[in-house]
Amino acid sequence: MFRSENPVQKLVPEFNFTKAKSEITPTGIKLHTLHAEDAEISRLQIEFNAGYAHQKKSLVANLCAKMLNKGTTDYTAKEINEQFDRAGAFWEAECMADKLLLTLHCLPKNLSSVLPLVANIIKSSTFPQLEFEQLLSISKQKFLVNCQKVSFVARQVFIERLYNNAHPYNNTLKIEDFECIDSQDLLEFYKHHIQTSPFELYASANLGQTAREAINAFVHEFDFMENQTKESTLKIHPPDNHHREMEIKELSGFQQNAIRIGLPVIGKEHADYAALYYTNVLFGGFFGSRLMRNIREDKGFTYGIHSGIANHDYSSYFFISTEVGNAYVKETLTEIETELRRLQEREIDEDEIRLVRNYTLGSIMRGFDGAFNAMDRYRSLKKLNHDYSYYDNLIAEIRTIDSDKIRSVAKKYLNWEQMIKIVVGSKA
Repeated sequence: MFRSENPVQKLVPEFNFTKAKSEITPTGIKLHTLHAEDAEISRLQIEFNAGYAHQKKSLVANLCAKMLNKGTTDYTAKEINEQFDRAGAFWEAECMADKLLLTLHCLPKNLSSVLPLVANIIKSSTFPQLEFEQLLSISKQKFLVNCQKVSFVARQVFIERLYNNAHPYNNTLKIEDFECIDSQDLLEFYKHHIQTSPFELYASANLGQTAREAINAFVHEFDFMENQTKESTLKIHPPDNHHREMEIKELSGFQQNAIRIGLPVIGKEHADYAALYYTNVLFGGFFGSRLMRNIREDKGFTYGIHSGIANHDYSSYFFISTEVGNAYVKETLTEIETELRRLQEREIDEDEIRLVRNYTLGSIMRGFDGAFNAMDRYRSLKKLNHDYSYYDNLIAEIRTIDSDKIRSVAKKYLNWEQMIKIVVGSKA
């Protein structure tokens, strides 16, 4: 039976989260704003449908994102960096499965000088050959270093088994990928998915008059009214669930083995997702989870073990990840399966349900702490065409979840026989 030295008995109180506002500008840009009176910084995020699922060659989308600020028809990479530095602005480009996200942090008073440069980057990046070759060389070296890490290799193999080689969400790499790409590939991806493609703009924190004037001037640099309805031709099919055998990949010279286990599951749009989300937290989603208590605290096989749910726009998967000593691989796998069977078959103590409920609700509350976090939550909703009722429903489900529901979703969605099981490392 579950025991806790300091179980949280008092239920987390009701809370109201800060909500963003949305509008479509006269130029066709979807603008989402969330103002914080006491903030000193403005953050702008520009989101394109240009994640790696849209690429025809490996590496293209990621390198394209990193190369955007390496030169335009008007500025060199050095001049771009100097302008950002003078304005105290910070630029970051992130390539995800479905989206490419450009993030700018800047003082409101300097937005009027920085945003024209951002518009220039979006409209006229040139992908200079020298900067491309330098970035490709650095990326290749990082890949070779990562290939000597059991955790990286285990994730690569897991994704390859989850999504077949031709699947858009298979973003694994091979050394040959670095030899089959050139700057022209990036330029073509940029022209098709960024340069003339509609984007959504998420502005948060300090959005006073100065910031809004700069943002208004920025959106008028673009006109997407004619192609605002442009639809993605991306077709993504869900991976298959079937019986899986254990797969072991040997890498000599390591004291630790990486274990990666998982399978496709339902996404946020499904009625059972809130219950599955909670069940994952209880099983392996926080420091006091069942997997941590058993495999870290009781058995001492690992420093940490974690489970989670990864969500893309068109696919989601559950995973378990850990690293253990070579001698403990078999026992660790046995204990993971044992904990899953217990979750599916045994009554769950109300104290444990309450503790995990309060942790989960608290985590949701922390996710709305500050304008940046609150906008991140809103952006995740808009990706799947949800509104704030998603969080209302999620919170209501977590407040009322019981042992029967937890066991039901564990049985329905977390089938051990269907899970991919990958072990990478040295034999004991």
